[in-house]
Amino acid sequence: MDSKVILKTQDLSVYFGDNRILNNINLSVHSSEILGVVGVSGSGKTTLLLSLLGLVKPSSGTVLFSHKRKKDYVFKPVNEHLDYFRSHVGFSSQHPSFYTKLTIKENLSFFGNMMLVGKGLLQQRINVLLDLFELKQHRDKLAEELSGGMQKRLDMAISIVHNPLILLLDEPTGELDPLLRKEIWFLTKRINEKGKTVILCSHFINDLEQVCDRIAVLHEGNLITVGTPAEIRERISLYDQVVVESVPGNYDKIISQAYKDKHIKIRKHIKQMNYLIFLVENGHDSLKRFISILDSNKEKIIDVRLRKPPLEEMFELI
Repeated sequence: MDSKVILKTQDLSVYFGDNRILNNINLSVHSSEILGVVGVSGSGKTTLLLSLLGLVKPSSGTVLFSHKRKKDYVFKPVNEHLDYFRSHVGFSSQHPSFYTKLTIKENLSFFGNMMLVGKGLLQQRINVLLDLFELKQHRDKLAEELSGGMQKRLDMAISIVHNPLILLLDEPTGELDPLLRKEIWFLTKRINEKGKTVILCSHFINDLEQVCDRIAVLHEGNLITVGTPAEIRERISLYDQVVVESVPGNYDKIISQAYKDKHIKIRKHIKQMNYLIFLVENGHDSLKRFISILDSNKEKIIDVRLRKPPLEEMFELI
């Protein structure tokens, strides 16, 4: 991965009316990396992508892109150079952008002409994309006749028909089954291997762990952390999960006593129908204290165990 910063935000905030969507975001995107943006629904992922594209104007702060001069690089505001910037960026949204009554080849040709790709070069690009996305044998099929996975492949192919430097993908596998998700991630890696910088949003954090060089975590419009999957795992590993299940399950009393116990350092707890999960800093010592609390309340232990939180449960730590 090239360490050169190709795109960045500086103190980016976005408000829609009185609603704050993004709050003071400072994020750098490195050339040739795959950067994943993850967060629960409503965390601001799509707004961040649209801000990077210049489709949403910052309420404050700015989005800057790296522009090559003769001898060096300078950063320029995206919103002041929209036409130039967008000629170097591709975007695939959650919803299809192709025309259902056109064939695969016709769609690629139409969008290539829209992006002012020269006629001879466009035909070369179409042939490359048909091969890359394994659409060659379906080139004359109407888009409306394609399966969901093939439609997503077509949408991604359209987004890079003009050979952009940066590709932005918004929930590229949102409605696909696990097998098709795997296929899209494989194609994303192939695109990246051709020198493209890829920024993608997804709530499938386990998938992102496999495909991304770095992951940025958004929560309620705030950038919580950025790092490699390994770095994020290490940060999460500061906490342990103590799982408690007992009968008769007077959990409100157990919760109250646990928070009062000075030997248990609780960050947060989650109350399910028949068990509790406590996020704690000192798992081993806490486990013994929970057993003591259960005994003192004459609870019959069904399950008490200690575990590291899996990456997909990271939002429970926020």
